[in-house]
Amino acid sequence: MSPAPSIAIVGTGPVGRALALAYVAGGAEVSVLVSRRQERAAEIARRTGAALGSADLGAALRADVVLFAVPDRALPEASARLDALATRSAALFLHTSGALPGDVLAAGGRRTGSLHPLQAFPDIDDDARLAARVAGAHWFHEGDGSDACAAMVRVWRGTLHRLTPGGKALYHAGAAMLSNHTVALFDSALAAFEKAGVARTVAHAPLAALLAGTAENLAAAGVPAALTGPIARGDVATIRRHLDALAAAAPQLVESYVAMARRTLVVARAKGSIDPAAASELDAILG
Repeated sequence: MSPAPSIAIVGTGPVGRALALAYVAGGAEVSVLVSRRQERAAEIARRTGAALGSADLGAALRADVVLFAVPDRALPEASARLDALATRSAALFLHTSGALPGDVLAAGGRRTGSLHPLQAFPDIDDDARLAARVAGAHWFHEGDGSDACAAMVRVWRGTLHRLTPGGKALYHAGAAMLSNHTVALFDSALAAFEKAGVARTVAHAPLAALLAGTAENLAAAGVPAALTGPIARGDVATIRRHLDALAAAAPQLVESYVAMARRTLVVARAKGSIDPAAASELDAILG
């Protein structure tokens, strides 16, 4: 089992701060935190327990692993800045992007990879709450440095998974559908409730409770067993009523309802809970 490497973190946004806090709390070394502004770097180093805060990217090269926790759009510039240092380094260079491949930093013969935490990190100033999001996270790695990544994830008390080369975009699309699109679906549900006479502020709590219950069912039973509702039952009349009501009161929601209903029908068929005749009728209605 490899010992935990020392790491340098480039970026002091919520992801960089959370990972630094949790790495130090786990007994491992964050040798430097790099930010564009020296004042910011020094402040975040102090708050997280990193040994040094610096605006000099070259300072990061003292670590075993240099981890870029910056927006995707900043990674090409980061690669160019590394090239400009004109310094050969034995460090492993990783980034936390969920969508970009592990070799985006690979110019100049560097060992590179990606290590993405499948977790949402809110941009808040509560460091303890932010760091708490790291424990138990699932991490997805692509590229070089499997042993180092495994050692780092152990410090973070997470679970490491490896991605097939070239699979990052599909992986990230799946994550976005679940996390980001769920927020949009929640907003659509609020809009439907509002049209039914329930204020958004009132609808928020019961819908959040419904969503939490669905998440618990998924965690416990998985897909397709967790599927409930009218499509799972083959209740064609209810789906017709839904579509008629949406078309009359909230036509902007019809397209998304139909798209997700068609996918729900796929799951219902896999569950085996829907009568074939009802499934065929729903196919026609949703087509």
